[in-house]
Amino acid sequence: MTAKLVPGATTVTINARYYALHGLVALEADQRGLGLADAYDLLRRCEVVVGGASIAHPDDVAGTPHGYDAIKPRYDQDGFLDVAKLATPGGYSKPKTGFLNPYLGSELTLKILGDTALAPGSRLDEPALRRGFDGLFDLAAQDQVSTDDLANHANLAIGSANNDHDGRWLKRVLCSVAVSDPVKIDDTRRGTVRLLCRAAQAENPIKLVDAFRDLVAFGDLSEDPVAASVPEAQAWRGALFRHDSVGAWRLLWGWMVDQIRVVTPPSELQEVLAAALPAGTLGDFLNDLPATMDGADPLDAEGHIRSLDLSVPNECLSLLALGAKRSSELEGTARTALVGDQRRALVLSPLWLASWINDRRTWAMAEVAAELVTVLLDRSRRIAMGKLRPQSDGTVWLPTRVQEHAGLLVAVGREGSGNVGLRLAQLAGILEVLGVLERADDHWGVTSEGIELLDLPA
Repeated sequence: MTAKLVPGATTVTINARYYALHGLVALEADQRGLGLADAYDLLRRCEVVVGGASIAHPDDVAGTPHGYDAIKPRYDQDGFLDVAKLATPGGYSKPKTGFLNPYLGSELTLKILGDTALAPGSRLDEPALRRGFDGLFDLAAQDQVSTDDLANHANLAIGSANNDHDGRWLKRVLCSVAVSDPVKIDDTRRGTVRLLCRAAQAENPIKLVDAFRDLVAFGDLSEDPVAASVPEAQAWRGALFRHDSVGAWRLLWGWMVDQIRVVTPPSELQEVLAAALPAGTLGDFLNDLPATMDGADPLDAEGHIRSLDLSVPNECLSLLALGAKRSSELEGTARTALVGDQRRALVLSPLWLASWINDRRTWAMAEVAAELVTVLLDRSRRIAMGKLRPQSDGTVWLPTRVQEHAGLLVAVGREGSGNVGLRLAQLAGILEVLGVLERADDHWGVTSEGIELLDLPA
C-alpha cells in the first residue's frame, strides 16, 4: 500500500543526488553508444567520484555518500582518490551495477530511467543535469583524482543536491510540478508530498511521521484545506491503521520467539503468554479498550494504549483488537486500505481478526493465549515451508528461526520486531536534502520554495 501511495520514493536511502546522477550517466552512456558492461563501468567510476567529492565537501543534512566506508579509508591512506581501483566490482561496491539497484524501481517510476538496462528516461533535463555535474566525466575518466581537483568540485558532492540546476529539476519531478507525460501516480505522489509537508507546516514537529499520523489518521480531513483536497488522505488513514496491526503482529511474534529457551514445548509458551495477559474473558479485555471514534473522526486509541506501559502481549493484543474494530468503523477508501482484500479474510488481517474475536468473546484469556500461540506457530511454519528451497548438496534450506523437533520448539535465532517501513521518513529526508523541507532546532518546517511548489497555505 505504501508503494502505491509513495510511488518513486525508495525505502532505503535519502541520498537524493543519485537520482540525478544515474539519469545523467544513462544519457552519457547512450550518447557514447556504450554497451551495458561499459555503461556500468562508467556508472561505478562516476559514483566513486561523487563519493570522493562528498567526502571532501561533507554536509550534515545530506549525510554520507554510498560506499563511504570503502572510499574514505583508502582516500585518507593514499592522499588521492583511486578511481580505477575503487570502481572495480568489489571496490567501493560489490554489485557490478554499483548502487543503482536500490534506486532502480524508483527511477523507472519517475521516468528518470527508461528501462532496467540504464536507458535514459523521458523526463531527464540534460542541460540542467550537465550544468549541475559540470566536470564529472572528466574526473571519472582519470584513474586517480587529486585532492585539489576534488576541492574544486564541490558541485559534485551529494550536499549540492539542492542547487539551481539538477536540484531544481529533481524537485519538480518528485513534487510532480509540470512533469512531461504525466500519469495518475504523479498525482498520487504529489498528494502524499503535500500531506507530509502540510504536517510539517501545521505542527512544527520534531517527529514528522508522527505529525503526519496526527493529521491524516486523527485529524478532520474535511476541515484542513490541504487534506480535504488530497484524495490520498483517506487511503493513508487506512494504511496507517493497517501499519499498527502489522507492527503488533511482528512485535508479538518477536516476543514469543524470545521466550523459547533451549527446547520449549508449545504448552509452556502458551502459559507464558497467558501470564502476560490480564485475567478474565476476552470480552472483558475488549470492554477495557479505549474509545476509537468521536463521531466520524478516529480517536488516537492506539497512542493511548502505547502510553500505558503494558506488557508486550497486552499492548499487541490491544492494538490488534483496535484494528479489528476499525474494520467496521472506517468507510470507503480508508476501510479498503485497512482491510485489503475484502473478498476473503486472510489469516491475521483485520477482517480475519474481527471474526476471530467475535467467535471467542466468552473465552478465558488463557484459552485465547493458547490459540494465539497455535495460530502464530502455524503461520510461521507455513511461511517457512513456502520458501523452502533444495540445496546442491542434497539438503534443504528452510528460512525459519523456530524449528520443531519431536514436538518441542527450538529458537535458532532472534526475530526482528520493528515495524515495516512507511517510506515517509525517507521521503522527508529526500525533500529536506532538496530544500523543500527544512529543520531548525530539530523542528521540521516547509521552505518558501516548498510552499510555492506544493501550493500550500502560507
